[in-house]
Amino acid sequence: YESFSVMVTEEYRPTLEADSTADGVAYLITEAEEILLDAKNTDGFFAVPSAVIANGLEYPVTEIADGAFSSSWITGLQIPESVRRIGNDAFYECIALEWVEMPREMDEIGARAFYGCESLTLMEIPQGVTELQSATFRNCKSLEFVTLPQSLQAISDRVFRECSALSQIRIPKNVDRIGTEAFHS
Repeated sequence: YESFSVMVTEEYRPTLEADSTADGVAYLITEAEEILLDAKNTDGFFAVPSAVIANGLEYPVTEIADGAFSSSWITGLQIPESVRRIGNDAFYECIALEWVEMPREMDEIGARAFYGCESLTLMEIPQGVTELQSATFRNCKSLEFVTLPQSLQAISDRVFRECSALSQIRIPKNVDRIGTEAFHS
């Protein structure tokens, strides 16, 4: 196991085109919040911006939308502190994704968010997450190390199903529910 980190020296804040895209990634502005909407054509390393600029105004990126990177060829991902939610299927079957740098705190990680990320080896779930939703890490065959936050209260059905490289995990004392087949295979 080898750990490394990426340092972004200058924060990139893309300016959106008229069609709400920047660098081939589509964003959606909802009530002064910016959502990363579609990045399926992304590959290699991707740093989610903490904010984008549209019509001269700056909007924070607070969410990675449902299916945003689904089946893309990203290999590494940096998620800024501004992101509070990762949507359902956000990284579904991103088979080349090896590592994710998560924010220190987050509110929610959606169902099947990292389903089928076969190359992912390490995950540190941010504080604030209270439930790992259904099949969040299912079929992450290379996932060896997972750190769960003290805020965690529930591990839903099939969360770590078919995570055959996972050899041990420390479940926080606040967890009062572990779902069906949560650690199957």
